[in-house]
Amino acid sequence: MRRYLFIIGAQRSGTTLLAETLDSHPAVHFAKPIRPEPKYLLKCEGKVDLSAYEAKYFSGVADPVLRGEKSTSYIEYPQVAVSIRDHFPDARCIAVLRDPVERAISNYWFSVENGFEKRPPEEALQPTSDDAALVAGVSASPFAYLRRGRYLGYLQAYADVLGKERLLVLQTEQLIHGGGSWRQVYDFLGLERREPPGEMERANSVPRERPVAQATLERLAAYYAPYNAELARHYGIDLGLWRRPA
Repeated sequence: MRRYLFIIGAQRSGTTLLAETLDSHPAVHFAKPIRPEPKYLLKCEGKVDLSAYEAKYFSGVADPVLRGEKSTSYIEYPQVAVSIRDHFPDARCIAVLRDPVERAISNYWFSVENGFEKRPPEEALQPTSDDAALVAGVSASPFAYLRRGRYLGYLQAYADVLGKERLLVLQTEQLIHGGGSWRQVYDFLGLERREPPGEMERANSVPRERPVAQATLERLAAYYAPYNAELARHYGIDLGLWRRPA
């Protein structure tokens, strides 16, 4: 029986590192390219053709090999969870969550690098500036810096459809430091454990033109504090790894 894994997000949280590391495992094969992402379940608009999916991404892959796809926009689309449930009934999903303050800043500079963002970070990273407007050719808004870090709602939408037992939630900071999180990944996927990769660096980092003002960092930490606390109650994340209000 074929098995499937979907790394659903979050954007700018180390998902490329996770996918590339798992892809090096002899019992795993990821849809290529890993970057840019396949986003198959968005492009097919719910009309999943498993034969076409297999032919496009997994041609020649033996049935026992775990098939993986990394598409970080998925976490923002509850209908993708429904497609996974209906067409990949035993599939598992992994969400990688980064300190939402750092994630928002990285998202901002990513939008700058790609020519979407012209405002300074202190303006763009205001709660009142958060914008879900889509841009042609982009599957998720390049301006939803803050709402994208309010993780619990996205996770619950998937857990409600798939069941919490099929959703693994990881923290970027633990993944980068290796050890327990990687063992958790391999066990969750039923794979033989391997040593965590050495010298782990972000696989998809973007340049930052300057530091963000300290006042903006403190404002973001205060903004996320109640959301993070609720997330910790549901998914047991370690808040000590993330920025907290002064």
